[in-house]
Amino acid sequence: MRVSHGHSGPETEVSCRQMYLIFVNGTSEHFTLRQEVSTIQRPEVFALTSLFALLLALPENSFIPAPNSMWLRVVLNLASVAIFAALFPTVMKLAIERAKRRHKAQIYLPMVTIPTAAATVLLAEALLVLLQGQAEQTRTELLIKIAIAASLWELHSLLFIRANLRAARLRATSAPQGENARVEIGNSRLNPTQIRRIASDDHFLHIHLDTGRLRILATLSQADKALQTYGTMVHRQHWIAFREIETLERNGRAHCVFTKSGETIPVSRGRLKRVQDHLRDRAENDPL
Repeated sequence: MRVSHGHSGPETEVSCRQMYLIFVNGTSEHFTLRQEVSTIQRPEVFALTSLFALLLALPENSFIPAPNSMWLRVVLNLASVAIFAALFPTVMKLAIERAKRRHKAQIYLPMVTIPTAAATVLLAEALLVLLQGQAEQTRTELLIKIAIAASLWELHSLLFIRANLRAARLRATSAPQGENARVEIGNSRLNPTQIRRIASDDHFLHIHLDTGRLRILATLSQADKALQTYGTMVHRQHWIAFREIETLERNGRAHCVFTKSGETIPVSRGRLKRVQDHLRDRAENDPL
């Protein structure tokens, strides 16, 4: 969704916030569609998934209803993996677009996995008819297939997708702190490791550096995009470096970040999860 710089209504708010994927066990990770697709279609993941599908097809009495012929079971199971990998990105993209239209920042993965698994099973059944000439499946057997397929893909998501997104987030929050690193914000090239926080004032940004302050003509969304591996927007008028976050406090329904420089920065509800995830990761990797 395009960010509108002329107002600060719901569209701007949703455009700037992170999208979060909610897994079936209630955990969540922020993500991009590219990260999702790269996980599903990554060669080693695809190979492991295909191997698992092949093993499911080998037993004569597989717990997934399948044709009696073993080679047909193998073909259908492997085809199902390929079909799901092809359909998943499209269904996820539609879910993201729908969430943005509704000004939502959360995608519930079962709402993507279940319809994709259902479409996969139906297409596999169509392939069975093409190969075997007929398919005698009752409605109950078809629903069982869909339920089992959805459950297996949810397990796949927990094992691979969540791990991949979590690793990507950890890499982002521990970005290299090179002295010669430079990012372009407006007409300025700055060392991102020297930026503590940024405040937006109409069309100008007040950038707080380790060495002083700078005022430039740019938007906060531009700065956030350039600095996404070094920090995060915590409010539509505030960006803060991860290294500058001291604690997150709650006062009634409002939240705020206390910085290492002794400042208090408000945190909006839509961006609270990003700060909480960073603090959780930092505590897990540096418990002392």
